[in-house]
Amino acid sequence: MTWLERLKTMEQETTILKESHSIDDLSQLRLTKFTNQGLNLKDAKEVTKRLELRDIQKDDRILCYECNHLKGIASSWRCGNWRSAEVGIKESFSGLPNEIVNLLQRCNGFKKGYL
Repeated sequence: MTWLERLKTMEQETTILKESHSIDDLSQLRLTKFTNQGLNLKDAKEVTKRLELRDIQKDDRILCYECNHLKGIASSWRCGNWRSAEVGIKESFSGLPNEIVNLLQRCNGFKKGYL
């Protein structure tokens, strides 16, 4: 999908909220954060459901979406703390494939975001 097609798709999707700090519901906060990161609404809902299940199971693993060091937008992710996270040998190799970003994992470079 080209950037123009992606932009058109994003414009057609419903915006969850502009200001996430006015919501009390954790799932709504997560949806807002993930759509702001560039995920489409369907993918954001899937990630939110996975995190809800993880919370119920008291699993201590995290997703990159939850980390303050995740940079970029959907399909073009990179780790801002690549050295501690051990995802590359230099900054230019800090790109993250979607498979890693979507993987529940334990990461030495994780820094909890506002959720």
